[in-house]
Amino acid sequence: MVNVFTVTLLAGLCASAAIKETPKREVSSEGCSKELPSDREPGNEYNIPYTDDEGRDRNYLLFIPPGYKTNSPNPVIFSYHGGTRTPGSQRNLDRLEKPEFNTDHIVVYLRGYEERWESVPNITKRNDVLYTNTVLDDLESTYCIDKSRVFMTGKSNGGGFTNFAACHQQLSTRFAAFAPVSGSYYIEGVDDCQPKTVEIPCTPGRSDVPIIEFHGGSDGTIPYAGGDRRGACLPDVFHWITEWAVRDGLGETPAVTNIASRAQLYEWGSGAKKGLVSHVFEQDVDHSWPYTGKNTDNEDHGDGPASYNASSYIMDFFSKHSLTSCS
Repeated sequence: MVNVFTVTLLAGLCASAAIKETPKREVSSEGCSKELPSDREPGNEYNIPYTDDEGRDRNYLLFIPPGYKTNSPNPVIFSYHGGTRTPGSQRNLDRLEKPEFNTDHIVVYLRGYEERWESVPNITKRNDVLYTNTVLDDLESTYCIDKSRVFMTGKSNGGGFTNFAACHQQLSTRFAAFAPVSGSYYIEGVDDCQPKTVEIPCTPGRSDVPIIEFHGGSDGTIPYAGGDRRGACLPDVFHWITEWAVRDGLGETPAVTNIASRAQLYEWGSGAKKGLVSHVFEQDVDHSWPYTGKNTDNEDHGDGPASYNASSYIMDFFSKHSLTSCS
């Protein structure tokens, strides 16, 4: 088990993000001096045993991309499944093991205890910050990782944890950019839930946190307009993302672009910071991972294929951002 104090100190050295055209500086992990474990090869997925601090089995999936290099640092994506889902179902949704979306990023699919993540109200206590940190530490010691290009995405409850991490003093300094999809951004302790004005607690450990959010206007599970759920308050999604823009010093007014037949991209900021905070909206999308083909989400919810692929925009967004001071 990794000492949490040590993890926090080391991760805290990564304190800011490069923006758009800023030259990226690779930061090699200690695993860059090692060959792949003898039972692992690029282009394959592996089930990795893990027992958490409470003795619970939290096995996770690890994808080593076909473009993995042992002598050059590789970027990493952590992808978090939705509530009641699994690492395998998340892999099938985000398709980040498919070459049309990803050939060079290691992808990690962690397993929520009782299929839930920290940040959800009224669930059994768990420490997913420690889980995430420990797995990342293990990766950095075993594989050749670019510590300046570690990213996070997730769906629904996993999207909520992605936001939780972006707001977290320590995790926000260890991950370069964040991409929640249909996220559940619960705010507890609110007596009168006013989704368009509710105060959103968030204290990241650095400024200029890059985040792109995807949400459908027809989401029947985590409504775009917010409201009461699970004894907590869900903010209006546009209010929530605008608060991220204000937090990053980008102002309240975005530029809006039609990116597909039915989808709009909202980008806050200007110049080198344009799009540091971004949001993609499609009115007809339900609680689904946006994909132009069929997936389990759009079949279960009946909304059908979206007009764009969220994973394409996620990978493009991640390519623009890296941590600039990492040790």
